[in-house]
Amino acid sequence: MDAHSVELSQLISQTANLSCFDEIEDLVPATGLLDEVMGLLLVGKIVAEKGFNKQLVISILSKAWNQLESLNVTFLAQNTFLFGFSKVEDRNKILSSGPWNVKGFLIVVKEWSLGLVLEEISFSLSPFSVQIHGLPLDLKTVHNASKIGGRFGGFIEVDDRWENQLALNNFLRIRVNIDILKPLKTGFLFKRHALPAIWFSLSMKDSQIFVTDVVV
Repeated sequence: MDAHSVELSQLISQTANLSCFDEIEDLVPATGLLDEVMGLLLVGKIVAEKGFNKQLVISILSKAWNQLESLNVTFLAQNTFLFGFSKVEDRNKILSSGPWNVKGFLIVVKEWSLGLVLEEISFSLSPFSVQIHGLPLDLKTVHNASKIGGRFGGFIEVDDRWENQLALNNFLRIRVNIDILKPLKTGFLFKRHALPAIWFSLSMKDSQIFVTDVVV
């Protein structure tokens, strides 16, 4: 190996661990009232290409959420806001009662998980109530509701009147998380033993705010 090659090899070795930034590993998270404070916060993103200003969002959501006096809104990024509530019960009610919309555009509202920065939060899942039509009566069970709900982005709960584990409505109503970036499912084909296959359809009262073509 010639001298030039030796010098180049040494230079590569010496610079291998160089970096243009310093690493910090010992930052300590906040303590004390952290859980209490986080329990009063939600982060939300309006799924739309056009931007919405803070005052419009406050005007619409404070009325929709019945928080005319106590809702605190902080602008984070385009169409992304931090919502502060005075009562954890109000915050939890909003989180569990969606979907919500601003001027007809879906706003995905969720908890801000500890340790994440805003850019790491996914707004692709939103809760919706889905009606399942066409199921035979003996298949309208909690188990089957959960199984069908699992075909979406995540099963949340069954919202129906039950009698001995059977739903007595004309349809089975479930609450699920739906991936808004994927096309909306319209139903499933169910194969029965010794009987023709049947198609049971899905419907959503909030489908008008469902979107698939906006990056979140």
